[in-house]
Amino acid sequence: MQKDLDLIRPNANQVVGAYNAEFPQMQEFVRRLTEFGRTNPDFVPILAKYGQAPTNAPVSTPAAKSPPVKK
Repeated sequence: MQKDLDLIRPNANQVVGAYNAEFPQMQEFVRRLTEFGRTNPDFVPILAKYGQAPTNAPVSTPAAKSPPVKK
């Protein structure tokens, strides 16, 4: 088993290193999407689907249909 681990370890370290290097950029991207949701209520359901809805986002409700105009 030690030989198997020795073979896998360099690749695993490379993957973990790449993840750690890119993680701050991913966090910044999610932060910006969340901030966008604060000012664009139509985007909040998308954020909520992935567990990123801003806590103080305005709640978006479907637009009410106006009654038909009688002629």
